[in-house]
Amino acid sequence: YGCLGDSITEQAKWQPTVIKNIGVTLVNYGVGGTTFAGTGSTTFAEGTRITAMASDLSLISVMGGTNDWGASIALGSETSTNINEFYGAVNSVITQLVTKYPSKRVFFMGTIYGERKDYVTLGWTNNTTNLLGLTPKDYANAIKKRCEYYNIPYLDMIGNLGWNSINISSFTLNEATMYIHPNTVGGEAIGRLVSNFIEKL
Repeated sequence: YGCLGDSITEQAKWQPTVIKNIGVTLVNYGVGGTTFAGTGSTTFAEGTRITAMASDLSLISVMGGTNDWGASIALGSETSTNINEFYGAVNSVITQLVTKYPSKRVFFMGTIYGERKDYVTLGWTNNTTNLLGLTPKDYANAIKKRCEYYNIPYLDMIGNLGWNSINISSFTLNEATMYIHPNTVGGEAIGRLVSNFIEKL
């Protein structure tokens, strides 16, 4: 099982629960601070990271969008092929993964709920709405739409985790600029959700 993602994947807070619950051998392909969109070699869509993933994986997940939200990346049009736009990047990642793993199980995990404490410094109107007026849910919905188009399994993290403005500090690290990275409790919550989803695939 290979999981492609950003720091929420790289920090490996949720994978131990998945390993314990379903007994998979897991390879962590998370890189902190990375986005779906963009042409840099650390982005999901550029291709370098997907090319480097093992060819014998039987299960592949993708979780991201948090840094695209933080960087106020434009969504673009749903059918975009421009990897500097969010939709275009998601389309590219789906195409690359399904091409590389045509008969394997590929699924996407939607962007999780998070809050930026430093939103004033960023020029945002509040702690969840970026410079383009977009929230984590907008990026999650974009991923969901493209997964539905391509018939790719999609796990709604925002709708199923139940994290919100009231309880976010119970599930994430209390960092200076944000409530985003899961703590032990949050990691276990993600891990249970992912485990249950995989078992139904």
